[in-house]
Amino acid sequence: MNKLILDLCVGNHQLFMQRRRTDTMQIQQMKAQAKEERAKRQIERDKLLRERLLREQAEQEKDELKEQLLHFQDKSRMAQDALVRSEEAAELLAEKAQIAEEEALLLAQKAAQTEQEIQRVQVQAIKSEEEKRLYEGKAMEADAMAANFAAESEKKSKEAEDLKKQLVQAREAEKLAKDQLIQLSRNPYGDSLCKPSLSPLGLEKDMSAVGEMSVDLKMDSDVEKLSQEIEREKETNLIWLFS
Repeated sequence: MNKLILDLCVGNHQLFMQRRRTDTMQIQQMKAQAKEERAKRQIERDKLLRERLLREQAEQEKDELKEQLLHFQDKSRMAQDALVRSEEAAELLAEKAQIAEEEALLLAQKAAQTEQEIQRVQVQAIKSEEEKRLYEGKAMEADAMAANFAAESEKKSKEAEDLKKQLVQAREAEKLAKDQLIQLSRNPYGDSLCKPSLSPLGLEKDMSAVGEMSVDLKMDSDVEKLSQEIEREKETNLIWLFS
């Protein structure tokens, strides 16, 4: 037992002295080399970690760009649809304005003819009470017709002016849609390619004017109503022309 204790003490003393002794040049070189190898491995691990993070970031930015591109394509398609609808509405408004002008001119001609009829009746000699009463009845009827035609002519003239204003507004909306579409086609990626972290809300704000224009115009229902009104106005014109 004493020998075992002695051996333990001797071993501990040797270890203590070994730690206190200065390392030889060879051991120092080996330790330095091992430290350098550990540093190289740590640098390599850090490099691989940075590369992995960069790849993940690049993939995320790529996905964001794809999403923004799809969003832009949807907005571009909406702008194209709004442009087509505004062009159709502008054409229908122009046709309706032309019809209203023709109706106003036709009513003015009828009013002039009625006035001429009144003047012709007035210059006729009235020799009997019956002819006089007949003349008065015709004159009153002609006056009423002239007043009605004049009022209708004024109404159609006002309607034509209103349609002209609507046509101007529709053409302005059409020009706005065309300008927006041209701007989008010239700069399809916008600032999103330069700044990948940009939110898709940026493109949505850029295109909000087109969305509001397509909602405000209500092209689908307005185009159908205008087509029906134009057909009715054409039928009315034919009746007046042959009356």
